[in-house]
Amino acid sequence: MAEGVAHVPKRISINNAFWSHKACWEIARLVVRLWRADPEVSVAWVGYAAEHEKVMEFLRDSGMPSDHIVSPGKCSLEDAMRILGSGSIALNAYPDNPSLHWNYVLKAPEFLSLGLPVVSSDMPGVRAYVIENETGLFFK
Repeated sequence: MAEGVAHVPKRISINNAFWSHKACWEIARLVVRLWRADPEVSVAWVGYAAEHEKVMEFLRDSGMPSDHIVSPGKCSLEDAMRILGSGSIALNAYPDNPSLHWNYVLKAPEFLSLGLPVVSSDMPGVRAYVIENETGLFFK
């Protein structure tokens, strides 16, 4: 875990740019569903792109309390790692744009270095870092 970072129970860490791609909005809807099932769920979402404000507005409009949403937009790498390190689990869902898949392979070891178990898209490369049922889980 990152030094000086306390985990927040039931906080999902996500490092995913806010593009209009399908995966970004699927993640936002998943976060809302998880929060509705358990109001203690919160999200730490690091990334910035065109849809950032729209996604944040969607989360707030869903009724999710503002103090359950940590998403600073553009921030330093140090702040990003501190924010992501506050989670209790990491979601590594890659976008439906194949040219971006390599970037999501590299995020798995970052999450693991923060002491976070990783729930990841099942893709080549990630399996080099994530051990199913030990350091994370895969989905298709």
